[in-house]
Amino acid sequence: MLKAYVPVKLATGKGQSLVLGVKLTDITESGLKFPKRAKIKKRVNAKASFMPFHDKQGNSTGLQELIDDVMTWWTKHLKISSIWLFCTSTGKPYVKAGGKTSGIKSIWQRAMRKALDKTKLDNKFTEHHLYSKTASDVDTVEEAARLRGHTNTKITQQNYRVKPDIDLPFNRKPKIQWDKS
Repeated sequence: MLKAYVPVKLATGKGQSLVLGVKLTDITESGLKFPKRAKIKKRVNAKASFMPFHDKQGNSTGLQELIDDVMTWWTKHLKISSIWLFCTSTGKPYVKAGGKTSGIKSIWQRAMRKALDKTKLDNKFTEHHLYSKTASDVDTVEEAARLRGHTNTKITQQNYRVKPDIDLPFNRKPKIQWDKS
């Protein structure tokens, strides 16, 4: 399941409960709808987000292909139908009321132990590290903030950007104006 889930998570930059809470009805011809996060549903200015399958020039964003991969996994491994894109073998969602996702945490920990034992991976990493990777792989902090759903780039920069923005010396504006007299 993680082999289908992690690429979608990396591509969208969305939180665990949002990705796991996607219903098949959230997949449209033009993209993928994400509902409001559970903890901000009450905020008036909170918005659901939409990620298109194609950019403005008509080029694929790769998300459609990832959803197709999930559906291939789904038909291969699940013997029951469900309304959820990611669900247990009994068709139940991994997300409980209020956005709790305890079942997936156990799956993640077992997979991490297995990866440490059977691969060259040296250190454990968490899903939070995936947020950082997604936010760091895009070109600008503004793009990362938009992907993460932040209205303020400061939050994104402080908490999710691991690599520094390139700041070339000739692009800097002096902070102090020297008096030349």
